[in-house]
Amino acid sequence: MQDDYTQRLKSIGDIASLVNAGSDLDTILERIVYAVCHHSFWSMSSIMALDRDAGHSILVKQFDPYTPKNRPHPDRWDLSTSPTVRVIESNRPLVIPDAPTNTAFPGYRADAVARGYRTVVILPLRATDSGGRPMVLAVQSRQQLEVTEHELSFLETVTNLAAIAVEKTARFEAEHDRTAKLRHLLQIHAELMEQVLAGGALGPVTRTIESLLPEPLLVVDLTSNVVLPGRSPEPARVTDERWREGLQTRGARYVADEVRRAGSRSGIHRFDFAPYGLDVSCDGHIEPLKVDGQLVGALIVFRDRESADEMDNLLVEQAKFALGVLMMRNFIRFRSETNSQAELFGQLFSGNWRDREEMIARAGHLGIDLTGPARLVAISVVGRESRAQTQPNLAHLHRALAQAAATVLPRSVVVVDGADVVIFSPFAEDVPEKTWAVPLQRLLEEARWVTGDSAAIATSQPCRRLEDYVAARAECTRVLSLARLFGKTGVLAASDFGPFAVLLSAADHESVRQFVADTLGRIEAHDREHKADLLKTLAAFIDSGCRYQATADTLAIHVTTLRYRLERLAQLFDVDLEQPDRRFGLELALRLRDLIRA
Repeated sequence: MQDDYTQRLKSIGDIASLVNAGSDLDTILERIVYAVCHHSFWSMSSIMALDRDAGHSILVKQFDPYTPKNRPHPDRWDLSTSPTVRVIESNRPLVIPDAPTNTAFPGYRADAVARGYRTVVILPLRATDSGGRPMVLAVQSRQQLEVTEHELSFLETVTNLAAIAVEKTARFEAEHDRTAKLRHLLQIHAELMEQVLAGGALGPVTRTIESLLPEPLLVVDLTSNVVLPGRSPEPARVTDERWREGLQTRGARYVADEVRRAGSRSGIHRFDFAPYGLDVSCDGHIEPLKVDGQLVGALIVFRDRESADEMDNLLVEQAKFALGVLMMRNFIRFRSETNSQAELFGQLFSGNWRDREEMIARAGHLGIDLTGPARLVAISVVGRESRAQTQPNLAHLHRALAQAAATVLPRSVVVVDGADVVIFSPFAEDVPEKTWAVPLQRLLEEARWVTGDSAAIATSQPCRRLEDYVAARAECTRVLSLARLFGKTGVLAASDFGPFAVLLSAADHESVRQFVADTLGRIEAHDREHKADLLKTLAAFIDSGCRYQATADTLAIHVTTLRYRLERLAQLFDVDLEQPDRRFGLELALRLRDLIRA
């Protein structure tokens, strides 16, 4: 008995040495099935994995010196005919005393008859294969044996040793993979930074990042309102070519708007591109890109970041860093150039300069020609929600309009002056006036897209001397002030507002609205309540120069009816049209009311 016990201990030690000599999972599993037979009286051994998705018990490794290699035999069994599920779920060994006569597991019975084995013991290996599937160890004998408690203890010890070896190998392989990935990440980082610091453009850098990330991506550059799409997130529905085409046209504005809406928050966002001609609806993870606290762009990866591993996240961080450096460089260059330009034009608009030649030379160093004819184009957001422009919003509008103006107004320079974005645009003397219409509409569309609100544009008279710029800027300021006062948008001139509006352009906007409400509000309220036309009558009477018959003809009423209405105005609202000051105040309020509502 003592000799048997000693021999078993020696066998366990030999098995442990043999199994642990393996360096990879495949070798470890192969050594397990060999060692358990080589150091015991079991004839055959196998390792099987439970594949619930496929509904099979799969043969992973087998040691069978008795069955000819050329004889075909199955390598998988239906789970309903295999004991593998029972062993794994119970986490306990299963003994089949005589497999050829066993009816509980038909698959095993057929295999036992074909390969000539009798007694079988199946044990949970308490480890998984490379696919994460749980495994069992089965040993078979060609003779029918009595499986004692000592033998089960021996086999369980062997499976525990095997499980330890498998786990150790899995950890080693995972660490090896991690080291390789980290080394690869460092190489990627070096390559990306070399490309960025060498002056690489956004397009090539984005293509490099796309080749590294396994998932589709989008890069959004808000400094230039550019969206660079990669592969289609749903290629079965939308091809890569169609995806890129759609994202660079209608879909680009949608993506940029969603990035702005997300702001500085990183996280999953649902994108629906169906309204933009692309049958794609999917989740994308927005990674914002910021410079000096300002949102300048984003990297969008179309995957569920919750399921991404640490290395995937590090790879995205590397891409973010490279894009951030690239956009920061462009942002700083743009800001440096525009600060110098804004200083020059600020001095030019104020007239606070002494030496003409020195001003022209300063402009020349900045690539600006002040010797030829030019116009000023001033743009301001007019919508209610955007009247109070914040500095980041104005800076963003500035960058977007600079990008657009470079295309539609060649040689132009775009600066921020006060609450307006002002474009200095040289032109040739023989250029027809009508050629300005298309570029100005393009700038309006750009401003509307960037701010989500309506904008007004004012253009100056041609400037041919340095002295002309003071009056030109004042002209644009006056028109845009009127636009904000009366809520008008589009391409505007002072003549669009009439003399009354121009006289009051310096007044406080809310004061003007309050003046209209105080003068005409009660009459409007009376007309709404009684379905009357007293205000309409008053306006027609003043427009007709207070002539009764002309007013009656305009309103298609009898003069008696007109007199009655005017009397009601006098009785109810103390409207005295005989007093010139009172009549002027009413006429002014009516004019301003029409401008505000236009």
